[in-house]
Amino acid sequence: MNLALKSTLFALSLTLLSVTTQAQNKDAVKAASASYTTAGQALMKSLKAGKPNVQEVEKSVDTLVKEAQVVMKEYAVKYPESKKLIDHLSKEISAIKAAKFDVIERDYHDAEKLTKDVVGLDLKDEKNEKFLDPCHVLVHPLMVLAAVKEGKFTEAAEELNEGMEQMKASEKELTK
Repeated sequence: MNLALKSTLFALSLTLLSVTTQAQNKDAVKAASASYTTAGQALMKSLKAGKPNVQEVEKSVDTLVKEAQVVMKEYAVKYPESKKLIDHLSKEISAIKAAKFDVIERDYHDAEKLTKDVVGLDLKDEKNEKFLDPCHVLVHPLMVLAAVKEGKFTEAAEELNEGMEQMKASEKELTK
């Protein structure tokens, strides 16, 4: 194989690798973000109206979690190094959903349970903090549910706000 052909094939390989790591479904991200925001706003009204119904909150949280998973999946496409973290969190949803507010905050929001040997990234390293952004889109709604179950309605509203802010930031990151 001549040098010109090797150079061309190498350049083509780099181009394909770049396209693969950059490609994600921006329309899916935008749709998930819109649905998340709509569900979040409705849930916020319920939280601010007084003592919310736990079953209704859980239904809303399930919608938020579903949309968060779309964004997380697309984040893993753009940042393949985050795939192990995102896959791990996706498998932990039931456990997180059943946990107490303080446990979710410590283990998942503050990443105490998300150690390098578990998720493949040192999340305490500043350069890796960005990989937690889409995870917070998932974790905050689960914190909302836990807070409501524990009668912490102010905390629930604060966590919901944070989740919606993280969704906006994640959408911006994935659609730029």
